[in-house]
Amino acid sequence: MSGIVKDCKICKEPFTTTSLRAGEWEMKCSKCDNEKKRTHIERNISIKFDTAMFSVENRLEKLEQATEVIPMLVAAEVSNALNDLTGVEMFRSIQKELSESIQKEHEKRNRELKIFKEKLQRQIVTLNNKYLKKQREAKA
Repeated sequence: MSGIVKDCKICKEPFTTTSLRAGEWEMKCSKCDNEKKRTHIERNISIKFDTAMFSVENRLEKLEQATEVIPMLVAAEVSNALNDLTGVEMFRSIQKELSESIQKEHEKRNRELKIFKEKLQRQIVTLNNKYLKKQREAKA
């Protein structure tokens, strides 16, 4: 099959159309036609690539915004936990510890006082016995 010989509209070189019928509408040689198709495909790929990059950038920006909030959330939770502890719970905790330590100290002092009383009682009994013994010796 042979076509008509025509001049390319773009490069002005002579080319043969693919068929006699194609001679009516073919205005460019295959090289220029392929170049146009290639640039069209490149343009489409470029647009798709730009769209994908824009989408990735938007997602990355949203992710960065979300991660910027995390330190504030952590600080707020820590602050809330500390406020709970420093408030009523902290007061109750301190009060409980103080009352326990006072109770332990009171029990310790009572034991020491009891031991001291028993020691004094023994010394008084010993002194009383010595006094009575001296009195008997003095009478005798």
